[in-house]
Amino acid sequence: MGVVLDCLKGALGHIDDSFFISDLYASIEVRISKFFPDVTHTICCWHFYENMKKRFHIKDVASIMDKTARSYTELKYNRHMEELRNLQENAFNYVIEVGPHKWSRVHCLERMYRVMTTNVAEWINSCLKFARQLSMLTLVEFIRNMLQRWFYDRHRTAQSMHHQLTDASHLVILKHVEKCAYMTFNPVD
Repeated sequence: MGVVLDCLKGALGHIDDSFFISDLYASIEVRISKFFPDVTHTICCWHFYENMKKRFHIKDVASIMDKTARSYTELKYNRHMEELRNLQENAFNYVIEVGPHKWSRVHCLERMYRVMTTNVAEWINSCLKFARQLSMLTLVEFIRNMLQRWFYDRHRTAQSMHHQLTDASHLVILKHVEKCAYMTFNPVD
């Protein structure tokens, strides 16, 4: 894994607001912090939920964690955390120990947008279906080209953004604001 991260660091250089998403394996975090000391390491929420289900054997724990992780406001986050504490105190203590800044949208210091899972890894696996039959050197070159193109396209898109949110999210908010302009409010006695 060290060779891959070293090559990735050489190819990418330094990119502001970048982060890694992986599962909870400590060895991955150690390697990432060695090669990318200034990059935030977050946890894939899907893997986190699955670990929570296996560890605490309560189905609702994962759904509460999903709501908690995706909360946009501190108020909703606190409400869901209290719900988790009431359901399973040990699960509550576990997620606090792991660190909300690694899995919570509200507490993550980086601009995560909607990226909270390792679906990118699943996408890469599907892209490599044909390439796996190639020789190792050709496969590595194929992966390098694919990732370089992918990172370049996303980096260019991110650099062209004019808002704090993605363009699609900004349009959704503008539509809601436009609807609000035509609302009427009646006084309450």
